[in-house]
Parts: sequence; C-alpha cells; structure tokens
Amino acid sequence: MNQNIQGLILGTQGILDVLVTVAAGCALLFFFWGLAKFIFNAGDAKGNQEGRQLMLWGVVALFVLLSVWGLVRFVQETLLGIETNTSVVALVDVTLIL
Repeated sequence: MNQNIQGLILGTQGILDVLVTVAAGCALLFFFWGLAKFIFNAGDAKGNQEGRQLMLWGVVALFVLLSVWGLVRFVQETLLGIETNTSVVALVDVTLIL
C-alpha cells in the first residue's frame, strides 16, 4: 500500500481514537446521570421514567460507539492489512499512582 495513504489512514485513526474515547466518556456520563436521576426520583413516576430513558440512551450510545470502533478495526486489520497495536485499555490510558 502506498505510504502516503497508510500515513493518512493512521493519522485519521489517531484523531478518531480520541474522538471515540471522548464520546464514550460522554455516553458513560450520560448513563450515570440517568442512574442518579432514577435513584433520586424514586417516588416520582415522571422523574423515574426520565432517568430510565437517559440510562437506556447512554447504553445504546456506548453500544453503537464500540460496535463502530470494532468494525473499523476489523476493516483496517483484515481488509487493509494495517496492524494496530491499540486496545481498549490503551485507549483509556489510566496511570495508577501507588
């Protein structure tokens, strides 16, 4: 494969990895916001339903994001032959201080 095309794909991949990570974080925050709303409005049917809807859409967003991310990785590695050394753990990049 042409080096310029492969470089463009890898550069775009880096940008998309950051965007997907931020979007997944937002979807997870959305889910927990719905969970908090669900718990704090336990006596209110309308507030309880709103919290349930937020949780549902948060899970749907996470599922869609991770599915698309997996499909893109599959196409890159199997069809285009581009090796990627990133994993879900590497995308999070958590540093533990002991």
